[in-house]
Amino acid sequence: MQNGSGTIGYADESGVPDGMSMALYSQDGSAAYTGPEADAAGAIVEASSRVAGREDNDWALDLDRTAAGYPFVLVSYAIVCQQYSDASVGELVNAYISYIVSDEGQEAAVPQAGNAPLSGTLATGVQAAAASIK
Repeated sequence: MQNGSGTIGYADESGVPDGMSMALYSQDGSAAYTGPEADAAGAIVEASSRVAGREDNDWALDLDRTAAGYPFVLVSYAIVCQQYSDASVGELVNAYISYIVSDEGQEAAVPQAGNAPLSGTLATGVQAAAASIK
């Protein structure tokens, strides 16, 4: 963003340096304006429903942007195969994804990325999906 003259740049909250302003949002312009917060993003994701008609281990979400203040969220995701022809590759992918979605992996990411950890049904579901990778 620094190198662009007269441009508008976008960064997630963790990438905004001190002194740089962030966009604030108000649902209807009459309420207080709010900025991004990890807890609000987590509440939006937790309140969101799964997209219907997907496979059991597909956790695509229909985001409920009304569940918390700031409706713009960045959801990180991974797309992997359910089963690999090379069992050693499957084991490696299983271990990697299982760590990322584990409580330990989520807690390690919070201070680094400024994100909200997976919680509730979503955490349980994606942990089970990760464990099923072969």
